[in-house]
This record gives sequence, C-alpha cells and structure tokens, in this order.
Amino acid sequence: MHLILDSHSVVVFDLDDTLYKEVDYVKSAYRYIASSIREECGECYFELLWNAYHNGEDAFGLLSKQPNVNRSISDLVEMYRFHMPTIELEKGASQLMTDLMYHGVNLGLITDGRHKTQVNKLRALGIFDYFSLIVVSESFGSEKPSPANYLAFQSQFPAGNYTYVGDNLKKDFVTPNSLEWTTICIRDDGRNIHKQDWSLPDKYLPKYCVESIPDIVVSMKTN
Repeated sequence: MHLILDSHSVVVFDLDDTLYKEVDYVKSAYRYIASSIREECGECYFELLWNAYHNGEDAFGLLSKQPNVNRSISDLVEMYRFHMPTIELEKGASQLMTDLMYHGVNLGLITDGRHKTQVNKLRALGIFDYFSLIVVSESFGSEKPSPANYLAFQSQFPAGNYTYVGDNLKKDFVTPNSLEWTTICIRDDGRNIHKQDWSLPDKYLPKYCVESIPDIVVSMKTN
C-alpha cells in the first residue's frame, strides 16, 4: 500500500498485535512468573501455564494449586500485568516509524489497557519516545472506539490529515472511518490474540489492508 503524506500528517498506531504480537507478552509474563516463583522449576511451571492458556483453562488457578507455590491468583495476575516484558517489534515497524519521523510526520498511539502495563511494553520495545501523543485507556478515561480517544489527536494536531494503523476489526476502525481518517489493517498472520471477523458491517472495516507492516510504503508530497 502506498501512503502519501505531507508535513501536516499524523499517523496513529495501535499497539497490541499491531506493532508487536500480544501472544509474546503472554509468553514473557508466564516465563517471568514461573522463574520468579521457583527458578529450578521454572520450565515446568511455564509449561503448565502455557498449556493451560492454549487449552482455555484457568492458568493462574492451576498454578496457585501446585505444591510449593505460595502465591494467590491475585498475586499472579499482578505479576502478569506489571512485569517488564521481553518482546520485540514486528518486522518493519521500527523502519516505518523512523522514516515517518525523519519526514516530520507526527506519530501517535492509541491503546487499551492499564497505563503501567502498556508503558512497560513501549519501554521494552524501545519506542516510548517515538510518539508525540500516547492515549492509554486507563489513564485517558475511555476505551476504543470512543471518539474522544481519536479526537485528542485532531485537537492537538489541527488542520492535519490522519491515518490509523491497527488490527482489531471490532473496535479499531469504526471511529476513525467516521472521522474520515485513512485506516489500515495489518492482517492476522495466525498469531493474533483477537481473530479478525471480516463479515462485520462495512463501517467496521478498514479502507486498506496489508499483510504486514513492510507492505506500507510511504512517500511525501512535494510542493
């Protein structure tokens, strides 16, 4: 997809399953929890958690009942939410954002979740400082698809043109579509936490869809 921008452009990204794969966060959290509880049993506890996750079982409930695991479910949930994750950007994400910033395009982020959790992800990925404005639902006070989360960018960067890049068809695109933003979906490669339902009404669907981030090609308008 060829995205033509200018000096007034604003490109806003989703985080989970767009810039990195959320399943890698789950895996990172399980490894952290398993090794923190009992390092010598870390791998077996990780396998218990990972298998429970794939089987749709209560992973933390199962772990809390294991011998020598003196942690409550609430303790395990807190460890999950607030650990510093080991995760990596999707291929091409760093290059795309670096190119956009080089050309003077303002970058933004809209993400649902707890403030500390999402900020930890951004810091782990090394991209916290890439964004001119970050909207995290817990601290902002509303979740996607609330118009407020998107209008914050139009307020901070007036008279611009806006692009949103995400993955969740149920909530990512319906509002920016109504605001006449350009919307781009990164297609699920089979690893996404939330599967994409392309049978949704047209208002929920992106204007463009790409297989992966490197398929977004950017050029700048010349005067």
